[in-house]
Amino acid sequence: MVMRKIFDRFRRPAKAKHIIEDELFGNLTWDENRNGWRGIMTMADGKTSALTIDGAKTDESIPEAVRDAVKFLMANEPLIRDKIAVSMSKVYNGTWGDGDTITPEELAQRITLTDVSFYEEGGGELYYTADDDLFTDHTICAPIDANGEIGEPELAG
Repeated sequence: MVMRKIFDRFRRPAKAKHIIEDELFGNLTWDENRNGWRGIMTMADGKTSALTIDGAKTDESIPEAVRDAVKFLMANEPLIRDKIAVSMSKVYNGTWGDGDTITPEELAQRITLTDVSFYEEGGGELYYTADDDLFTDHTICAPIDANGEIGEPELAG
């Protein structure tokens, strides 16, 4: 009898996943661990980034503010990366370079948007990684508001 209960437990079907199918976002899946929708975002240049949208699990629609913010980011990511590189090249040259220097243009070519997280009101966080361990294992984190304004980036991790 005990063995039957164990076997029945393992034969139960997996929990159904909550999925949003969207023309702009593709398929987004509810992530219980992050309390948000997860997917992949593709920029205008074809590069991809992980995407998280905080929102209600039962509301299987994307808030218009998030939709607008993602469209803006997809179209303007190279300009945003340039702005972040200006600020972070000063950080690198002042603290991390150990005597080496890097121009904002060089840094912009060496950082990649890897993760994006948006909140329901349209603001969020952009996460960039730098190649060649420029900032060791730290990630560049930059806030973005619902109007597309980029706040001061900083290192995290």
